Amino acid sequence: MALCIPKDINKKLKSALADNKITAKGLVDVSPAERIDRLNRIVGEEYGEEVNSQLSRKLNLELSDDAIKDIQTSYKNINALKEADTSPWKSGEAKQWAREYVALNNRVNAEINPKESLGLIKTAKLATKEELRKIADQPSIVGKGVQTVKSVTRALTSPIYKSIKASADASYALRQGFKVFTKSPKQWYKNIGEAFSVWKKIGSKQKMDIAMDEFKAIYLSHPHYEQLVNQGGLAFGVVEEFFPTTVVQKVPVLGNVFKAPDEAFTTFTQGARFGIAEDLLEKQTKILGRDLTKKELESIAYIANSMTGRGSLGKLEPISGAINKVFFSGRFIRSSLDTFFMPFNSNLTPFARKEAFKHSVATLSGVAALAATASLFTEVETDPVSTNFMRMKVGDRWIDLSAGLGSYITLVARGVTKTSQTMSGKKSQLNTGKYGSMTVQDIFTNWASNKLSPAFGTLNQAVFLGETFEGKKPTTLWALKNTLFPISPENIYEYFSDESTAMAIMLTVLDALGANISQKVK
Repeated sequence: MALCIPKDINKKLKSALADNKITAKGLVDVSPAERIDRLNRIVGEEYGEEVNSQLSRKLNLELSDDAIKDIQTSYKNINALKEADTSPWKSGEAKQWAREYVALNNRVNAEINPKESLGLIKTAKLATKEELRKIADQPSIVGKGVQTVKSVTRALTSPIYKSIKASADASYALRQGFKVFTKSPKQWYKNIGEAFSVWKKIGSKQKMDIAMDEFKAIYLSHPHYEQLVNQGGLAFGVVEEFFPTTVVQKVPVLGNVFKAPDEAFTTFTQGARFGIAEDLLEKQTKILGRDLTKKELESIAYIANSMTGRGSLGKLEPISGAINKVFFSGRFIRSSLDTFFMPFNSNLTPFARKEAFKHSVATLSGVAALAATASLFTEVETDPVSTNFMRMKVGDRWIDLSAGLGSYITLVARGVTKTSQTMSGKKSQLNTGKYGSMTVQDIFTNWASNKLSPAFGTLNQAVFLGETFEGKKPTTLWALKNTLFPISPENIYEYFSDESTAMAIMLTVLDALGANISQKVK
């Protein structure tokens, strides 16, 4: 009997093989095409003794009998449930199939990525050993030098720094979540509850793993999963840019502190993403009275991805890895730009553009409503060339009311008017030609600098600018703090040092939920 292996498991296995992630004897020295051919023998057309033979003999993988038995059992259970399925599925059958699917996925990942089970020290030692081997394998001095530079660059731009910096907050509530809220407050509330339920399990890695597996199974068994994810390209079950690696979760004692925000972020963004896409799918299906085409599904997925902070990089997708190293989140930048430009995206269907327009109006109206309400109680900056545009003043600080969208308007306004206003209220003309005066190019460069990843942001300030954003001389201690210290705890220390206890608590809560808060204005 032929096996029907789920598409994304196949894709994940192919990726692992092509990227040399399997280091078993006999695999590293063959071509990617041969690896994929061997992959097909792993998940091939028969199970039982044939799978055992293929895993051990053809791939020279030394798997235990228990490991092979578990894989075989997962195959059998998945296919038995698939064959017994009726359309629409009974919820119990679909859920059981999905749980088996997730179990298979976990098992396969464990077998093709055995390094994941290693502790932090062993992982670091193995990574160092691999980099040293790459250098030693180079036949010439020049080659060794080039490889050394590559190895050092990989270390300096490691995704670890980004995962650490993003680990101590729940900024998805007001950052990615702002546009979710303006689309559907009910959806926002539901997914916030799911995300915060993850934090409740922070004391147990096992409980978090179980909860995440169940989360995946719930959506995997949804009747629209195939349409939205496999056909439309909805970003579900993907690695989010804010948490590109799980290595930091291996840190002794503190591992769960890094794991909880990662899984809470994923739970919120991907749950909201699926909910928004489902709503749009059902709405358009009801209007048309038929199943949607692939183009229509892709347009819906595009909107849902963008509304939850995962914009498309378009033609830059092939270099998305490099972009993600340089910037904190290239996709989030694109999703913010989509707020203004998605209604005019000719690649989307008319229905999708109409929905995008309604949502953009709702989002920007929401920002305006927040600003108008806040202005009844405190000062709100409405000059678009000001650094404080769409921010309200609280004490000696300014709090963003636009979920970061105001900075894009300010960037354009400064470029058009050639005028800038600092946080303290000082206005200046750009492109005057006077010595030391700012130019429009400086404005764009500074804006981009604020979007850099921790590693490149630190490098930019230390090497290219020669000073920190606060105007101080970069030090080793500053560099370590800038790359290895989570965002929120760093800010919390400042709040409690400079503010009253009540004010510090309020700022800490807002900061943790994703409100952009300025440094104290002097």
